[in-house]
Amino acid sequence: MLLALNVETVVPAIERTFGVQFLDKSVYYISDLPSDLQRADVVTIAADRARCSRSSRRSIRAGARARVNPAEALRYE
Repeated sequence: MLLALNVETVVPAIERTFGVQFLDKSVYYISDLPSDLQRADVVTIAADRARCSRSSRRSIRAGARARVNPAEALRYE
């Protein structure tokens, strides 16, 4: 979010520091990087991340409780 809100400041600083130009005017029709941070997008991404984290923790706990050796379980398949 910080990068999206400060793209007009960050991009020129990176260009100066590394001696590169992100959008060469002779190649691209645009000369800057537009940024439009939407509240709904941020909320959606945060909710999805929380959901994935919960699912990941549940699967790790379930695997620990199962105490099944995967190699042993697949041996007779």
